[in-house]
Amino acid sequence: MERTTRRHLDRLVTELRADLCIVSAEVAGAFGAVPRHLFLPGVPLARSYVSDQAIATHFEKNGISVSSSSAPNIMAVMLEQLAVHPGHHVLEIGAGTGYNAALLAHLVGPTGAVVSIDLDPQITAEAIDHLARAGTTGVEVMAGDGWLGAPDHAGFDRIIATVEVWDISPHWESQLRDGGILVAPLWLRPGLSVVIAFEKAPEGAGLVSRSMHYCGFVPFRGPHAGPPRRVVVRGWADRAKERAEESEVESTWVAELDDATTERSELLAGLAEGPRQTTPAPPPVVGWNTRLALEEPDSVTFFDTGTKGHSAVGLFDAETGSLALVDGTSIIGFGEDTSRQRLVASLERARPCALESLGITALPHDPTAQRDGVVLHRPNFDLVITGLDR
Repeated sequence: MERTTRRHLDRLVTELRADLCIVSAEVAGAFGAVPRHLFLPGVPLARSYVSDQAIATHFEKNGISVSSSSAPNIMAVMLEQLAVHPGHHVLEIGAGTGYNAALLAHLVGPTGAVVSIDLDPQITAEAIDHLARAGTTGVEVMAGDGWLGAPDHAGFDRIIATVEVWDISPHWESQLRDGGILVAPLWLRPGLSVVIAFEKAPEGAGLVSRSMHYCGFVPFRGPHAGPPRRVVVRGWADRAKERAEESEVESTWVAELDDATTERSELLAGLAEGPRQTTPAPPPVVGWNTRLALEEPDSVTFFDTGTKGHSAVGLFDAETGSLALVDGTSIIGFGEDTSRQRLVASLERARPCALESLGITALPHDPTAQRDGVVLHRPNFDLVITGLDR
């Protein structure tokens, strides 16, 4: 391995350890052994090893990324959650560039196996090419609907999804051994995507969370992607650009909302382009946006795909035609005043909410079941969230 690559790999591992994304020698060894730049042809070498930067590789016509190489820091966190051991059989949903599959192959060793599935044949072809270039063995890349898993290769010790999902596939649950671990980025509510490590409980007792972290991933595609949840909001992008310090940065503002139908999306976009009222925001408490997303039925989040960390969180009430967003230290209201009033009230009564205090159990969907906690109903697995009262 040439000296320049070795230097980049060592620095990447050092940074990931310092940020506590890597805590085990095994995951450190994987990141130190697999050159990321081989999976990102055409990307400058130094950029390939930035620890907190995802690199988009495929886009929709509207500019939203549909495939990327995830940032190494969240990849490291997920691999630590997955707790892979030599000899394990691992299923990966979402092949991407093939880099994560190569890391998995290093972790399972010569006695293990990795199966990686992606819906897009172009993406799988590129992943196969990248894996060959890196000299990685022990990975089978398949083009197909990852929702169905890989029944011919079940049961798996570990399953990892590298795309955001709205529901949990029953095929993954059935192909995972009892005691096995599923790690998946789950879209819970607008602005609240969390990568969760679930352990499969025996005797059909569901999937029980072991750990979780905030995250952001490109969404799962195909017939099981769930209802539309994102829409580009150009009017807000214009307003945001006026106040941005780096206004020359090209960016796309996207809104996340429940059920982003054409009618609801057009109403939202129209409000964001209309007159606005700005008032000071009450001082927020830690985790207020997580609590807002889980407790308020009309939560909405605007985020900038081109400016790291820039987002606005609030409420969108389609019935009354109102929108209100917390942007920095201000609340910006559009349309009727109902959402702004509700948002102020929510902020004033909010109690802190730590993600690590929450527990999530995925249970087979049952609309009649009486369950404690916040229940997010999904077609296959209901997500039962406890710990909000702490």
